[in-house]
Amino acid sequence: MRQGRSSLLGISHRTLRCRLTSLLAGFTNRRLLPRDPQRQGNRIPLKCSPLNLFLSFNFRQQRSFTLNAAAQTAPSKSGSLADGDSLKHIEDARRSGTLLRVRDYATFIEKCTRNGKLEEAFAIFEDLKQGKIGELTDFIYNSLIYGCVNAQQLSKASVLVTEMKEEGMRPDRATYTVLMNGFMRAGQLDKALSFFKEMGENRIQPDAVTYQSLIAGCGRLKNHKQAVALFEEMKKRGLQPNAPTSVSVIVAHIRSGATRQGFAIYEEVKAKKQRIGLGQFTEMIGACLANKNIDKAFELLQDMKTLGTTPSVITYNALMDGCVKAGKMQYVSPILAMMTEAGIAADAFTFTSLIDGYIRANEFDTALSFFEEMKAAQLQPTEVTYNVLIKGCGKDNRMDKALEFMKAMKEDGLQPSVFTFSSIINGYVLNGQVDNAVAAFRDMKKEGVQPNTVTYNTLLHGLMLAQQVDSTMKLFEEMKQQNLRPDEVTYTSLIDGCMKAGKTDLAFSLVEEMKNVKVPMNKQTFTALIDGCMKHAMEDQAELFYQQMKREKVHPNQVTFTSLIDGYTKLNRLDE
Repeated sequence: MRQGRSSLLGISHRTLRCRLTSLLAGFTNRRLLPRDPQRQGNRIPLKCSPLNLFLSFNFRQQRSFTLNAAAQTAPSKSGSLADGDSLKHIEDARRSGTLLRVRDYATFIEKCTRNGKLEEAFAIFEDLKQGKIGELTDFIYNSLIYGCVNAQQLSKASVLVTEMKEEGMRPDRATYTVLMNGFMRAGQLDKALSFFKEMGENRIQPDAVTYQSLIAGCGRLKNHKQAVALFEEMKKRGLQPNAPTSVSVIVAHIRSGATRQGFAIYEEVKAKKQRIGLGQFTEMIGACLANKNIDKAFELLQDMKTLGTTPSVITYNALMDGCVKAGKMQYVSPILAMMTEAGIAADAFTFTSLIDGYIRANEFDTALSFFEEMKAAQLQPTEVTYNVLIKGCGKDNRMDKALEFMKAMKEDGLQPSVFTFSSIINGYVLNGQVDNAVAAFRDMKKEGVQPNTVTYNTLLHGLMLAQQVDSTMKLFEEMKQQNLRPDEVTYTSLIDGCMKAGKTDLAFSLVEEMKNVKVPMNKQTFTALIDGCMKHAMEDQAELFYQQMKREKVHPNQVTFTSLIDGYTKLNRLDE
């Protein structure tokens, strides 16, 4: 005792007095008090005496068992707390008498959400909500919102935002940015933009990251007009876009046909010496090709090399595929030469594009030679490769070869899809083999492949060409029973077939059905009706359809006028 030590606690009276004073001061600190009588405080129960407080404090000092310490000593990967041990450590801490801090719980929630352990995070969150262990913070809400968005549980994230507001907390810029990114990834641009609007209403200023995320999302969702508007708004606020953001807007301009405006921004990016990455260059090249601006695509390829960005096989494949789809087969050989010069080997996608291009150019034998070269290079054909070849066989009246490719496809471990069977059916229809088309349709269903709208439309068209009207209408009813919505292609094919078969009443009833189910009539539909009416001496009805066509602002084509002129000529009504 003379040494100034407590026989009860084994420490000096002075130390005891200092610790008790510190604890009492902490106990009265506003941050540690509960927000309402029904909820426990942040870390110190109200019923504890100063001595109990001290003992608890001293026990913690001896054990050093806080969650942060536990997290530091836990393994970094598979054994980390966020990978399954969070609740276990929390329960261990409670049993040991350790008083945990809210920030410890918040840290665990944040780690759980980042590792996809939402169930654990919400278990801790529920305890916090019920007032068992402390108060909620905006950090906890933001962590949970991040986790929900990452797990694509967007409705749950929205509920958390509402709860957050009800708790008197204000979502910040980070909250809104995470929400907007999540909804844009889910394709819900309108919802993302509503959060952006809410930011403004709450006087939260968006920063460059917010705009960059929104503009990138608009670009991915093909809302080019919105991307450009946000870009202009961003610059007016004095925020400098980075290269990926500028590229998103360049692509938006090019895809919407404003190539000059897009390349003006591109020149600005180059003037600022902002680095454009391989992915961004490839994206711009793809946009130029989609707009059939081949020269600009090659100009960008040359710029890539000049600025020190090496094109990859993906870049050359994008260039190849764009030229093929634009019908510019003269560029194929130069692209292959550039790949060879750069030491880049053609892959399965390259060969598939080449095969597709030569089939489009009606050079089927050349396409087959590239397929053989592909196999010689020990490259595995993909489902797309086989589908392109099967479609080409139908176009070239080689249906036996198409069946061989389907067999080879199965031998390669690839299952024929709805696109494969649709190509087979289309090939038979093109070659007037409707019975074989019907048989392929049955085989398709036997193999468990469900026909889609395109499949039904193809077979309906084939049956109508064979003037099998009754079978066609029976198949049409089956299509509707399968909950597949007929479109304007379906109805136009049926109406055209009925008019040619002289079943005008059935054709007119289909017109009424189109109106009832709100499927718009296009120029092909009107032309089929007008042509059929003229051939069946129903010129007054043809005139009514023509007037309706003009009222609905559907522009007639050459076939429409030819049908009207031929009809009136046969009726000796040349003045009309």
